[in-house]
Amino acid sequence: MKIHQILNSVWLWMKHYKWLTITMTAMFLLAWLGYLFIIFGGRFVFDEKAVILPTASSVVAEDGTVLGKLYTENRDYVTLDQIPDHVEEAFIAMEDKRFYEHAGISFPAVARAVYRDIIAMSKVEGGGSTITQQLAKNLFLVNDKTWMRKTKEVMASVYLERNYTKSQILELYLNEIYLAHGIYGIGTAADYYFGKNIEELSVEEGALLAALVKAPNTYTPHHDLEKAKNRRNLVLQQMANNDNISTEDMLDMQTTSIEVQAQQEEREPWLDDYFAYVLAETEEVYDLSREALKRGGYTIEVNMDPTIQKIAYEQMQKSDFFHGSNDAVDGSFILMEQTTGNLQALIAGRDFQLNDINHVITKKQPGSVIKPLAVYGPAMQLGNYLPYDLIPDQDINYDGYRVGNADDNYEEEVTLYQAVVESKNAPAVWILDQIGIEYSKSILEKMKINISDSGLAMALGGLETGLDPIQITEGYRTFIHHGEWIEARSIDAILDRDQEKVQPKERETKSVFNSQTSWNMLRMLEAVVEEGTGEAGGLRKSLSR
Repeated sequence: MKIHQILNSVWLWMKHYKWLTITMTAMFLLAWLGYLFIIFGGRFVFDEKAVILPTASSVVAEDGTVLGKLYTENRDYVTLDQIPDHVEEAFIAMEDKRFYEHAGISFPAVARAVYRDIIAMSKVEGGGSTITQQLAKNLFLVNDKTWMRKTKEVMASVYLERNYTKSQILELYLNEIYLAHGIYGIGTAADYYFGKNIEELSVEEGALLAALVKAPNTYTPHHDLEKAKNRRNLVLQQMANNDNISTEDMLDMQTTSIEVQAQQEEREPWLDDYFAYVLAETEEVYDLSREALKRGGYTIEVNMDPTIQKIAYEQMQKSDFFHGSNDAVDGSFILMEQTTGNLQALIAGRDFQLNDINHVITKKQPGSVIKPLAVYGPAMQLGNYLPYDLIPDQDINYDGYRVGNADDNYEEEVTLYQAVVESKNAPAVWILDQIGIEYSKSILEKMKINISDSGLAMALGGLETGLDPIQITEGYRTFIHHGEWIEARSIDAILDRDQEKVQPKERETKSVFNSQTSWNMLRMLEAVVEEGTGEAGGLRKSLSR
């Protein structure tokens, strides 16, 4: 009876205040619908792909020399475990001191956002965004200009808080933020501003990075050192207010000067040549496109020896080595470690820049360089010819094809050794005619040299499409390594963002010449440099490694 009386009283009150009751009920329903809209609408704003932050890929030599980076956003992703506590505390103190207490938003901010977006249809955004809201806006709404933008931000923030831990949100935030000069994330910023790994940052340095968030281009120390210091000191004050540091420590730190490393205006030019070849190899051997590298955060460890690479570049700049009729005479340089086939130095041109013609991989007529590979090596491999066998050195007509020696002199007969040392043309063509063009091509194919030519001019390097210097280097390596051919590689390993190795295509090797043939050919090639046509290129120090 008592319950019945209470319900009856309520009903009478509602009838008496009908419009007030309707208004209150409508407001309650609207609030409930708004709550459900915000809670469940976030899944439509959330983009799973956006949470996977694009991370720069780095090409590094064994000694840590960075050849270059590829990125859509220059970001070196770091985990929360790598970030010192005092760096986290600096950002939280400045940007969102209640970060670990709230559910991603503050209710007054939500009310303002809903009113402006839904009731007032206003485009004005409210301030006081939490770290979660900043992250949601930067990840999902950077190009959103609609009147619902603030409400979407709130929805996405709630969704993040419901589906990600605070640690995950903070890690994403610290890696996503822009910190001026094309730098994204505190891992990249630590290296850019201080030349340090994130783990090594001091309290003052962490505070400086936190100072940049509000207006990176305004507070960067490279633009205005005084503004940067004032803003940093404000961060230190906030950290003291949050009991992250003592007042005494704060006062001491606020007096310290800001020291950031100077930035190089230009890249070292001797790095580009090797870097360009590495990019081609990542696609060919590891099946990684440039777009994948720009986002994937790969670490590409290469076989380059920085000291040799730099010296080779400097030597290539000397005009004494390039005798020609004009300044356009160019060339390339390759140094392969003979035991492994690893490429230790690559110079793609005297003034090479990325996207220029890369002479390392450009096919050109090889000239007499092809003779050991296509003629003398295959001939000795047959077992019918030895270095001191006599062969014709005569002006012979081969069904209309005639070839002359460079000096137009013929000695009737020369040893195979002499023909190689003096790079005679007539004996080379005679031997190719004897062993057969198809046999010669079958030997070349073992070294991945596939040519369509079928004429005797092949003996002198007269090819339709030519060969590139890498093919030549791989071929000549057979003579110093017991007749074994191996595929040249510039990359030692590629690690993904989780530091797992990416598996390459299997590296090819082939047995091309027997040990005796390769030994004979090597001795003759040494004589070419010591007393023959290659004497001008002789060096007292060995280039083989």
